[in-house]
Amino acid sequence: MMAGTKGQGENSNESGIISGHAYSVLSAHKVSAQGTEWRLLKLRNPWGHDEWKGIWSDTSEIWTPELREELGCSVEDDGCFFIPFEDYLKNYDTTAISIETNSEKYQHTNIVHNFESVEKM
Repeated sequence: MMAGTKGQGENSNESGIISGHAYSVLSAHKVSAQGTEWRLLKLRNPWGHDEWKGIWSDTSEIWTPELREELGCSVEDDGCFFIPFEDYLKNYDTTAISIETNSEKYQHTNIVHNFESVEKM
């Protein structure tokens, strides 16, 4: 899966997201923390650095040692980070999924979804 950010020019915003940039979507999680259910996506900046700075960032105080271990969150600028789904919708406008449909012949199915029209869930 690939996530494309809004904007252009590959400049970092105050939240650490690079405009007009593609990220890999590594995994999706549902966790409970501070009495709230959170939907998180684990993303990776292919540059290997520059990460989300908001809630659930590597240095966010919401992390417990148990959740860090369970989800594999380390505090380093390695390009991997967790972002709440609602913040993902605010910062990313395209998600693309490529699916291998036949192991004997090379056939690919591409699904691209633009979140501009998604209402807040």
